[in-house]
Amino acid sequence: MDLKYEDLEKANREWHQLQDSFVQEFGESSKMLKEACDDLQSYMICLVGGEDEITGTHVEFLNRCLDMRLSLDIVQQLAPNTRLFEIEKTIPKIMVSLKAAGKFQAMMGYIRLAQIMGCAYFSCFPEAAELVHKRFQGYVVMLNNYEKNCTGKISCSIDAIPYKRLQAAGDHAGEESLEMLMGQLNELVGLQSVKTEVGSLINFIRVQNKRKENGMVLSPVSLHLVFSGNPGTGKTTVARLLSKIYCKLGVISKGHLVEVDRTALVGAYVGQTAPKVQAVIEKALGGILFIDEAYSLVVNKGDNDYGLEAVEVLLKAMEDHRDDLVVIVAGYPDLMEQFLESNPGLRSRFNRFVNFEDYKPDEMAEIFASMCRKQGYTCNDAVHEHVYRFFLDRYTARDKSFANARDVRNFFELALSNQANRLASDDDLTKEELEMLDITDVADIQLG
Repeated sequence: MDLKYEDLEKANREWHQLQDSFVQEFGESSKMLKEACDDLQSYMICLVGGEDEITGTHVEFLNRCLDMRLSLDIVQQLAPNTRLFEIEKTIPKIMVSLKAAGKFQAMMGYIRLAQIMGCAYFSCFPEAAELVHKRFQGYVVMLNNYEKNCTGKISCSIDAIPYKRLQAAGDHAGEESLEMLMGQLNELVGLQSVKTEVGSLINFIRVQNKRKENGMVLSPVSLHLVFSGNPGTGKTTVARLLSKIYCKLGVISKGHLVEVDRTALVGAYVGQTAPKVQAVIEKALGGILFIDEAYSLVVNKGDNDYGLEAVEVLLKAMEDHRDDLVVIVAGYPDLMEQFLESNPGLRSRFNRFVNFEDYKPDEMAEIFASMCRKQGYTCNDAVHEHVYRFFLDRYTARDKSFANARDVRNFFELALSNQANRLASDDDLTKEELEMLDITDVADIQLG
């Protein structure tokens, strides 16, 4: 996302102007100013809390719009509560206070700013969840109705679907800045060696770009990568981020990720393989082609297997489109070595390796806690301790079935199922009961 987008900057300027007017009207330490700050922050966090997934980009928007210093963890902790808070039905304290003081001009200023901030949000997040759309419209309509009851008029009109008008303001509205993408990479649990290696690669590209700007000689380098690691270690997640980062750095033109495996590349009969590979290449141009379990292309070298043909066609396409195609091959570490040895051209083109280590028990426990936060669940200390012990035992005894973050996902889903079974017969559940995962929900979970 380009967070320098004009609607965001306008919202921030209007916010400063409103604060200045409140300081002049009521004083710098007034109750009015504090209430205006608190209510606007609650309003914007409620919009973000309506998203299906909250990212660092949302946090950056909040911080830049309202001059806040929130972290992703804090917003993710606040968000589940905001999904249950009907802000569009709750009159802000500042409006009540302004009415009591007869300050209707200041009231109009608050309503106008709430609308501007909401519109700025949709200009930066044109694919915002439907719940966010409803909250925005409901909130501004409620403020307008409250003002009408006080003054007999409405100062701000509201389009029925303002975000659709704003969506056409620029094709860049949904993009993310390089800094935000790097922030998302660094926010991933664990993967320290991966972050270091990717960071070094990005620094190299940035310096090469600077040399190019100054007319200097560039160092030839292959940007194709080998991701080696066991299942569930975040290879696809990092590849998806890297596709956007490469695009921001000008390495590729579109920044999308096309993920395939052997079945998408290798045909069953003579003449089928080359067209399949070419079709995948066409789809991936301008982005990253991510080939999972790439070693499976060369495991069978019999007369009836066309995996080696797929490799040959792939290598030619990488040469033909070297200025706008990046390929990442991924799989188990030892098998990826076999893959690279199967064809001399592979070793020369794939000379950068990123190793994804298995998650440690504390990292798996942290991933579980993050899943809980994102889905609006809370756990007591007994649950957190049990989860850590469970994954400590699983990590210690790990074998080929060990699936890292996929194990955590399966464990989390089983815990939710157990909670649902425990609560299903209760017709009078509280919000706290719906949020809480109890020790009985996790105590007997077994993974295959």
